[in-house]
Amino acid sequence: MQSLRQLFGGDLRQFSMLFALVVLVMYFQIATGGKVLTPSNMMNLVNGNSYVLILAIGMVMVIVVGHIDLSVGSVAAVTGIIVALALRDWGIPWWVGLLLGLAVGAAIGAWQGYWVAYVGIPGFITTLAGMMIFRGLNQYIGDSNSVPVPEEFQVMGGGYLPEWGPNTGFNNSTLLLGIAAGVFVIWHELRKRQRAVKVGLEPDSVTIATVRVALLLAVIAYMTYLFGTGREGTSFPVPGVILVVLVIIYHVITQRTKFGRHIYAVGGNRAAAALSGVSTRKTYFLVMANMSVLAALAGMIFIGRSTASGPFDGQPVGTRRNRGRLHRRCGRLGRHRHCHRLHHRWPGDGDAQQRAATHGRRLGHDPDHQGTRAARRRRVRRL
Repeated sequence: MQSLRQLFGGDLRQFSMLFALVVLVMYFQIATGGKVLTPSNMMNLVNGNSYVLILAIGMVMVIVVGHIDLSVGSVAAVTGIIVALALRDWGIPWWVGLLLGLAVGAAIGAWQGYWVAYVGIPGFITTLAGMMIFRGLNQYIGDSNSVPVPEEFQVMGGGYLPEWGPNTGFNNSTLLLGIAAGVFVIWHELRKRQRAVKVGLEPDSVTIATVRVALLLAVIAYMTYLFGTGREGTSFPVPGVILVVLVIIYHVITQRTKFGRHIYAVGGNRAAAALSGVSTRKTYFLVMANMSVLAALAGMIFIGRSTASGPFDGQPVGTRRNRGRLHRRCGRLGRHRHCHRLHHRWPGDGDAQQRAATHGRRLGHDPDHQGTRAARRRRVRRL
C-alpha cells in the first residue's frame, strides 16, 4: 500500500474516480468487442466534450470561492449568436470573431461579477437571473433562427491538426504532440527529484519513479497511436488542443500565482483571507469574469462543431426534447394559431398568423370552428 501511495503521489482516495473510469472503459471495451477504444470514437469524445471540460475549468474556481454560476449555458449561447451574426453580416475574419466573442464574455462576466463582488448578491441569484436574461437575449438577437458559421470558424470546434512532412504511418502533428508530452513527463519527474534533494527531502525510489514514468509514457503512446492512425484527414482534434493548453495555463494560475493562492484562501475562510490583506471583492470579481470568458470560448467551440448557432443552444436536453414534442403536436393539429404564436415561426412575410390559420383550414382544422364533438375527441386523443 505504501508503494502504491508513492507511485500515485498521494492519497489513493483522490484517484478513486480515475480508477472507476478505467474499470468502466475496460468493461465496455470488452462488452462491445473493442468498439470503445477506437480512433473515431476517441476523436468524437474529445470533439463532443471539450467545451464542457472548458466550462469545468472555470467552474472549479467558482465553486472553490463558494459560489456557483448557473448562466454558463446562456452566456455561451448568446456569445455564439452574436459571433455568428457578426461573421455572416459583417464579413469579419474568423479571428476577429473570436476576439469579439471573448470581449462579449468579458463584458458579461464583469456585469455579473460586479453584482456578486461589490453589491453582495450571491452568485446563485445573480447567475440565475443572468441565465434567464441571456437565454432570452439569444433568441431575441437571433430572431429564433439558426445562423451558420463559415468553414474557417468550424475548424475551432471540429477541426483536426494538419498533416505535414514525410509519411511515418502516423499523423505527424499528433506524433509530435505525443513526443512533446512524453518529454515533458520525463523532465517533470527529473525536476521533482532535483527539487526534493535541494530542500533536503528524500525523493521517491528510482524503481517507483521509473514505474510511474513508464505508465504515463505507455498511456501517452497509446493515445498517440489512437489519434494518429485514424481515417485519412483526421488527427488529434483542435478542441482537444485548446483544452490541453487551457489546463496547463490554469494549472499554473491556480498553483503558481498570487491570484491562485487568493482563490483558495477566500474559499477556505473569507474573513481570515480579508484580515490577511486579500481583496475578497477583487477575487470574486475576477473569478466570475473569468467564468464568463471561458463560457464564451466554449460557446464558440460549440457553434464551430455544430456549424451554426441556434435558438435552443445552452438549454438542457430535456427542454429541447419537450419543445420538439410540442412541435410535433402542433403539426398534427395543422399548426393552429396558438401553436404558431408560442412555438413556430413562419419564414417570409410578416402575416404569419393568417398563413397559419389558412394552412389549418386546408387540412380541415379550422381554428375558429373546431368541428363536431367526435372530431374534437379524436384531436384530444392524438395529443
